[in-house]
Amino acid sequence: LILKKLKEEGYKVERLPDSEELSKELLSCQINDRRYLDVKSLFKRSVDQVPKEIYDSWVKDLPQKTVKELKDSWGDPPGKFFSYKDKSLIGGIINGNIFIGLQPPRGHLEKLEENPEVDVRNIHDPDLPPTYHYLFFYRWIKHIFGAHAVIHVGKHGSLEWLPGKAIGLCCSCYPDLSIMDIPNLYPYIVNDPGEGTQAKRRSYAVILDHLIPPQARAGKSEALISLENILEKIYQARMENPSKLPIFLDELWDKTLELNLDKDLKIKEKPDKSKLDEFCEKLHGYINQVADSNINLGLHILGLPPKKERFFDTLCELTKLPGPNRPSFRGSIAALFGLDHERLMKEPGDFIHEYKKSAGQLLEEFNDIAIELLKLLKDQSWPKDESKIIELVKKSRLLGDRLDKNNRAKRQLISSLSYISEELVPKLLDTKNEIEHLVKGLNGRFVPPGASGCPTKGDHKMLPTGNNFYSVDPQKIPTKEAWEIGKRLGDALIERYVKDHGTYPKQLGIIIWGSPTMRTGGDDVAEALYLMGVRPVWHKSTGNVTGLDIIDLDELKRPRIDVTIRTSGFFRDAFSNLMELLDQAARMVAALNEPPDKNFLAFHVTRDIKELMKEGLSEKEARELSCIRVFSDKPGTYGAGINALLDSSRWNETKDLGEVWIDWGGYGYGKDIYGKRAHKSFRTQLSRVDATIKNQDSRELDILSSDDFNAYHGGLNAAVLAASGKRPVSYSGDSSNPNNLIIRSTDEEMRFVFRARVLNQKWIKAMMEHGYKGAGDLSRLVDIAFQWDATSDVMDDWMYEELAKNYALDKEMQEFFKKYNPDALLNISERLLEAIKRGMWQASSELEQELTELYLQMEAELEGRDV
Repeated sequence: LILKKLKEEGYKVERLPDSEELSKELLSCQINDRRYLDVKSLFKRSVDQVPKEIYDSWVKDLPQKTVKELKDSWGDPPGKFFSYKDKSLIGGIINGNIFIGLQPPRGHLEKLEENPEVDVRNIHDPDLPPTYHYLFFYRWIKHIFGAHAVIHVGKHGSLEWLPGKAIGLCCSCYPDLSIMDIPNLYPYIVNDPGEGTQAKRRSYAVILDHLIPPQARAGKSEALISLENILEKIYQARMENPSKLPIFLDELWDKTLELNLDKDLKIKEKPDKSKLDEFCEKLHGYINQVADSNINLGLHILGLPPKKERFFDTLCELTKLPGPNRPSFRGSIAALFGLDHERLMKEPGDFIHEYKKSAGQLLEEFNDIAIELLKLLKDQSWPKDESKIIELVKKSRLLGDRLDKNNRAKRQLISSLSYISEELVPKLLDTKNEIEHLVKGLNGRFVPPGASGCPTKGDHKMLPTGNNFYSVDPQKIPTKEAWEIGKRLGDALIERYVKDHGTYPKQLGIIIWGSPTMRTGGDDVAEALYLMGVRPVWHKSTGNVTGLDIIDLDELKRPRIDVTIRTSGFFRDAFSNLMELLDQAARMVAALNEPPDKNFLAFHVTRDIKELMKEGLSEKEARELSCIRVFSDKPGTYGAGINALLDSSRWNETKDLGEVWIDWGGYGYGKDIYGKRAHKSFRTQLSRVDATIKNQDSRELDILSSDDFNAYHGGLNAAVLAASGKRPVSYSGDSSNPNNLIIRSTDEEMRFVFRARVLNQKWIKAMMEHGYKGAGDLSRLVDIAFQWDATSDVMDDWMYEELAKNYALDKEMQEFFKKYNPDALLNISERLLEAIKRGMWQASSELEQELTELYLQMEAELEGRDV
């Protein structure tokens, strides 16, 4: 679509290749499936082979400090990677006056492959510079190809995360050394303001935000529908023939075991007849909670709104929650039936006797009514006149005559439909701006600014997309609204821990990222403050946070929890004020004179000071180290350190991953410290962490959406294991609906995502529509699930088995992978076999044999392909 638009604008485009053809050709120009350099393929297909005299001149222009760093890491130029006969190879496709290529690998995985005998625990250098080829690639684009601008398609690349200063970059910072002064236009998903802001700050990008993927209710799989049918039979028997209940209870329990739902709900034995109602409500509530969660259906296509049925599904998901001065669309339908939408969502297993259905079943019906109403409006070209809308609504077959029975609910419904017709639909149709504004930028014209955030949270200020998005004012975080959510998240977490363990947690480890902070106004920061028993103070007129107040223990009604915070590198850069605020909170609480059982943080600090003073530190030095509670990467570096290690399979035990995670993130931050090496203090705190937590503020993403979720939260779990010798309790908070906060254990969250998305044929089929890219994303999902299990032990055998059956061994899926992306199928079989080899999955001998045969077959086919 981009090439087509550029051609219309007069740019020289020789051909408009099929996207799958383009993807395959690009990848074969770059690296093979194992990421080793395929010299034969590159030499045959490379766009250019840069001779030595040219790259020698490029090296001469680099700062001497940079030349030394490159030589220390990669030897003499051009290095081993992407070079052939002393020439640097540039792979890609030249199409008219447009060059299309893949950004070169960052270098961490290549470094691992270069050192096969080195202990993996020593390969975790956050300062590792990119390869020569990385720098040469951008210099070829600028100096030899002569590009006037670069478009980085898809979030996020590695350019903006290279070593160097956080802001105000200089000539020795690697993002500057790479992009130089080439104008940089960057299509970026609208719900990720943090990483987009990083691209602005460290690669001078003009962001062109784009829509999230089409959204839909997850719905119920055939297996869950069969379970629901048994629940229906039990309801009927209870009314008409109670003598059959024991038979149906046996059937229900057998189906529960067959679907492994006993593990989801942590039910260890078959309930007796006296607990049948409770059992049924629990099952019904869970499967309806899964069914009502929203999932992505396929991928967003730049410049195009969702098509056909997905347009209506997306509208329903965008309006499920109320927005500013706007009711929930589905909630207004529920109100016509005299029901409270929020209550139905909170308790989907409740039986509503008036309608002889569960709350979850009614939500599904209301969703069907919503779709029907939207189609009626669409058939009349989305009318704006309220009387016309009322006339159309009366034609609803599913709504019947309810419109005239409740005037208040009627006004809410008409208000919702008017908003959708007048504002939301036009905004979605204006998705074309994503490409229109990209071309504006290439023509040197102004790209307008716009808001960012999650459209499914009810506020649509970020629509239409196609803008250079902005984020938040750091001085206002946490906002008063975020403080209220943070308190409730903290209470829900403590309540869940007490329920599970019968006592308060003494120390918690929490992950805080930049993008969620920008989207929510600081929910996670507020929660961390509240757990310590501290509240923000806001300026009355500006709303800026001006300080902190201690919450009295009488008001808090619980002990102050010790909180160890690991932030992302981006959060560290964007919110230095919050790093200091969190540090200030910890020091204030540490200074309180309170009983040890009422102030766990002060108790730990006092004990640690004594231990450090025994080792020879002064009291001042010991106090400074003991009070550090805010940790992140080394200044100028980013990430959690274990992603490439997991991808390479070069690790032995979970503790290996934890050690790397500690080494990478053990730098302290606060009011008077910035990146202080504090690994020993970090390890001490991790050794006594009772539970870890990372919250998710939107179901537009989940813990399998990228490997970063595991790298940070899973890495924290592995680090606690490495430091203490025991696995921590791990929780995932869900604040996607601020009125219904949910705390799940991380293994519960994994099962929930499996039910809602991973094993959902609706989701799988939607991904398959995207051919090569869809296949690659399915393969990557298997990697990420495996990685979570490696760090956190959250995958049951049945989950691996379902991955094998649905992704690797299903004949239709095999045909799909072989047609569009055979490397993806090879990777899936290899990763599942690795799980067996490591003892993470106790697979049957038959399944192991099938996977082995598939792996050997795919390896042979790919080895023999014509490169």
